[in-house]
Amino acid sequence: ELLTNFTNEELKDIFIVSKVVIENSEANEIVVSRHTGTKCARCWSYHDDVFFVNDLALCARCKKVLEDEKLLER
Repeated sequence: ELLTNFTNEELKDIFIVSKVVIENSEANEIVVSRHTGTKCARCWSYHDDVFFVNDLALCARCKKVLEDEKLLER
C-alpha cells in the first residue's frame, strides 16, 4: 500500500535503480531483474532509449542537462 503513494519515477530514485514496474500491487513480493537497456555514460542508469553523442550513450535527461550547460551542441 505504501508504494502506491509514489510514482514509478519516484520509486526508481528511492530504490536507486534504473526502472520500477509495479505489476500486481496486491502481492507481497518484490522481484528484481537486470535492466536490458543501455547504460548512460553520465548517470550510469540503464535506459531503453539512449542518444549517442561523440560515441557516448546518454539518456534523455543527461543529454538535456549537458545541452543546457552548453557542454553539447543541440
